[in-house]
Amino acid sequence: MVVLLWLIGHVCRVNSYGTNLTTLKSRRDSLYSKLSEVLVAKEAKVEKMDADLKVRYESAMNVMAITSERHLLSSNRYANCFHSAR
Repeated sequence: MVVLLWLIGHVCRVNSYGTNLTTLKSRRDSLYSKLSEVLVAKEAKVEKMDADLKVRYESAMNVMAITSERHLLSSNRYANCFHSAR
């Protein structure tokens, strides 16, 4: 009789552990899913920022090239005027 009661208690505990394990696995899967969504969203944000920075960099480089070219032309005109005056 004592062994039977012990066995029933043991089976109940094992059943409880199994239920808890199933619940924990479900919770883990849910958290992994949410984490995955957050990471995908952040990677998309980083990719967008990267693309925006590339556009801004290319634009700045174009402005620098144009400014440099204008400065060079302006310097050449000044030099030509200076040499012509002599």
